[in-house]
Amino acid sequence: MTIYYGIYSFFVAIWVLKDAPQYKVSKWWALGAFILPLLVPYYIIKTRPSKSYWKYIGCWLLGFFVFHALGTAMHEIETRKATERPFIQSSGWKRFVSEDKLFAIRFPMRPSRESDILNTANGKVELIQYRAKKGDIFYAVIYADYPLRVLSGMTSEQLLDNSRNGIVENVQGRILSEIVISKGSYPGREFTMKVEPNTIVTSQIVRKDNRMYQIMIVTSGEKLFTSERRQFFDSFEILRW
Repeated sequence: MTIYYGIYSFFVAIWVLKDAPQYKVSKWWALGAFILPLLVPYYIIKTRPSKSYWKYIGCWLLGFFVFHALGTAMHEIETRKATERPFIQSSGWKRFVSEDKLFAIRFPMRPSRESDILNTANGKVELIQYRAKKGDIFYAVIYADYPLRVLSGMTSEQLLDNSRNGIVENVQGRILSEIVISKGSYPGREFTMKVEPNTIVTSQIVRKDNRMYQIMIVTSGEKLFTSERRQFFDSFEILRW
């Protein structure tokens, strides 16, 4: 029994710490699913005959799956409401959920969507862009789903480095600073580069499986440090598949 609950605790703890934070709405039931199936069987073990163990274990495992189904349903409802809620044009920032419901971010206004097809050595890749402009500051989220064969054999660090190098070379920029970041459990980079004569591009690149996200702000040098810059980057979140 001790070994059984030890293994259970280990895997559920990993799930709670790594996956549940991505679901936002589901934190409460993640903790419940972790704690309840441990505490109540412990009480049963102490107060009931050993022949009743498996009967009660089955009951609490069923309870765990009920918690899981309920939390999943709540998350889907919340995501659907956020997607269907009218996006009102105003000076305030609004949470935007992508058409595929796989990421969300706050834009200063409703972004436009563009799609381009890139012809690469490994076939065609669709590049999706969501972008908006407020004053002379440009905001964008760009992503592409690459064939798995293209990414095989490379670590996340190598893929992120290659993406960063490609972005810098594409605009002939010069990197001013760079830090390692993460979005939940997904690895990434944040770097700032200067593009002559006086354009500053700050980008975050994040990997989620075979998808690479680029969150980007383009502005003039004197407007580099603004509260909106940080608000845009910090609001980006990857939703569950």
